[in-house]
Amino acid sequence: MTNTFNPEQFLSASKASMDACMAMSAKAFEGVQKLAELNMSVVKAMASESAATMQTLTTIKDPQAFIAFAQAQAKPNTEKFTAYGRAVYDIVSASSEEFNKAAEAQFAQANQEAAKFIDTVAKNAPAGSESAVAALKSAVAASSAAIDNFNRVAKSTMATVKTQAERATKSKAA
Repeated sequence: MTNTFNPEQFLSASKASMDACMAMSAKAFEGVQKLAELNMSVVKAMASESAATMQTLTTIKDPQAFIAFAQAQAKPNTEKFTAYGRAVYDIVSASSEEFNKAAEAQFAQANQEAAKFIDTVAKNAPAGSESAVAALKSAVAASSAAIDNFNRVAKSTMATVKTQAERATKSKAA
């Protein structure tokens, strides 16, 4: 039986995994950064609008004018809230999509490496170990199928969330 451990393959696989992890971390950080920027712009706008609102409120003397002012503020505030929710959704959705693409690529690469490893093990396995190799192949195939199923469910869920968000945005705009 020949030695199946290849340090170069191990180092190459480790480097590829580390690179993929770093790329996914960068994508996640980019999404967090976009959310932080959005939140900062919203806070700035709210502070400015609050000052203007307080200034206006100090000039209102009768209750009817106060009620009219409050009602006039309701629709723009609802529109702003809807726009904010949509912006958050867009950022999270784009980040999730990029993250999923990277994860799928990494998963495909890992499947290829696992298949190569199993083939190497099968070629170098001692006589009588065919059932162990078959069990290993079966376990890898089952885990691959489970992950594929999870990915399909996640994509379906994201599509449903996107559809619901679009419906909510359209109904609020109407």
